[in-house]
Amino acid sequence: MEEFAALLDALVYTTSRNRKLALIAAYLRESPDPDRGWALAALTDGLDFPAVKSSTIRNLMMERVDPVLWALSRDFVGDTAETASLLWPEPEGAAPQPDLSLVEVVERLSALTRATAPRELPGLLDRLDAKGRYALIKLATGGMRVGVSARLAKTAFALAFEVPVEEVEEYWHALSPPYAELFAWGADGGPAPDLAGVPRFRPFMLAHPLEDGVVDLKDYAAEWKWDGIRVQLVRAGGETRIYSRSGDDISATFPELLSLLPMDAVLDGELLVRGSAQGGEAEGAASFNALQQRLGRKTVSKAMLRDYPAFVRLYDVLLLDGQDWREAPWKSRRATLEALMARLPESHFDLSQLVEAEDFEALARIRDTARDHPRTTAAPGRYLVPRHISAQPTRLGGCEPPGHRPAGLSRTQRPLEGVDGNDDRRIRIRTHGISMSRRYGAVAPPTPRLGGMVNRVYLSLSVLALVLWVVAYRHMPGWAAGITLVGIVVLSLWCEWSRVRTLARIGKSRQQGPRSSRGRNLS
Repeated sequence: MEEFAALLDALVYTTSRNRKLALIAAYLRESPDPDRGWALAALTDGLDFPAVKSSTIRNLMMERVDPVLWALSRDFVGDTAETASLLWPEPEGAAPQPDLSLVEVVERLSALTRATAPRELPGLLDRLDAKGRYALIKLATGGMRVGVSARLAKTAFALAFEVPVEEVEEYWHALSPPYAELFAWGADGGPAPDLAGVPRFRPFMLAHPLEDGVVDLKDYAAEWKWDGIRVQLVRAGGETRIYSRSGDDISATFPELLSLLPMDAVLDGELLVRGSAQGGEAEGAASFNALQQRLGRKTVSKAMLRDYPAFVRLYDVLLLDGQDWREAPWKSRRATLEALMARLPESHFDLSQLVEAEDFEALARIRDTARDHPRTTAAPGRYLVPRHISAQPTRLGGCEPPGHRPAGLSRTQRPLEGVDGNDDRRIRIRTHGISMSRRYGAVAPPTPRLGGMVNRVYLSLSVLALVLWVVAYRHMPGWAAGITLVGIVVLSLWCEWSRVRTLARIGKSRQQGPRSSRGRNLS
């Protein structure tokens, strides 16, 4: 546990990506199993201890620390875990105990219930120092917030054991913490994890900046890209799962799609809701706002299924009936996908249509008309996506196979904006009407209590200045009283200017949120 606490502390204090990679890689190399596996899961939000909430920590602290001191300290620091770790009282007269291991902490936290957590947690916190308590509380309540994404953690794993990050991605989503099979393969040189019959995510190869070079539309086939969410449907071992572009399992949110694939397959497409906002009645896709009504729900009611019916517009086929199509050229994959459509229900699947154009200039003109008739042709979220169709692709059907590195195209090739590596080499061309929203730095008003205090302070200064002038008028010559009056007027104007500026500064500070002593902006 001490090593894990030291890792978190170091990650908090560095903003350098390379430094974070080096810290995580060193920890993974030097720590034993299964501690490093649990640490990896914690850094990627792969652990959940429902018995421990932030309220549990707050209640424990108010039993041991003056409530006013706790509230003021928490407001000043801005982070419950950090405040609690520093204020937790050291046990008096306690006998020395052996150091806690990370696996022991995970096992103890997993065994807790809502009823036992208030009794068991203090014993764990008493055995740790401030850094250890901070790590324990972060681990128990979830959300490390140390600037480490799942992708960064996987990259650190690949760096630590000199294995391709693409292969790490291949195995990651099919394994569970503490990732014993992954470490046996990467760290110990063992065989790759046996994932036969396990539905798993294949990483997407997404957009990359264009490099120097020129492309010809003769080598590409264009199609529309819709304003939904990119998904991957995977069926293996009699089980179907739906993954988002980041590899998150969203199967429970769209249960109507889980029983529709009649064969083992991995399909790439766009998840949409039936409607007419995009493409009109002919192409029948609702706006992204309609899709948002379905996203993030743990349970989906019958009314939700009826009002927002989901379907998938397919772009590509990656695997089908045990055959891996990722190494095949796009023309072969497209023909396979077209033949597959007869085996899929039309109510929940359709095929992304191709757009005919002679060259990129013609494609740009088609793009520029996308908003002319939003109900019949295209909608604001619709893009043109040319697909590379060469026989020797460098980008392979919706995923990044092991060993492949992205190779871009020319940034100056207009109107191209980037390479969408989902396919061999995809180029995404945005509709002309899409604009970025501007965030105006409006100042949040101060709280009534604080604002009133500021007003009273400066009012008192103004009253004091007035009293001084009255005294000067009665006891000084006329010329001296006049000079004093001028000075008091200047002072009053300065007080008013300073008051307005102070209120604005307070409002801006409230808008930005408190900053903890560890240098993190907290909201």
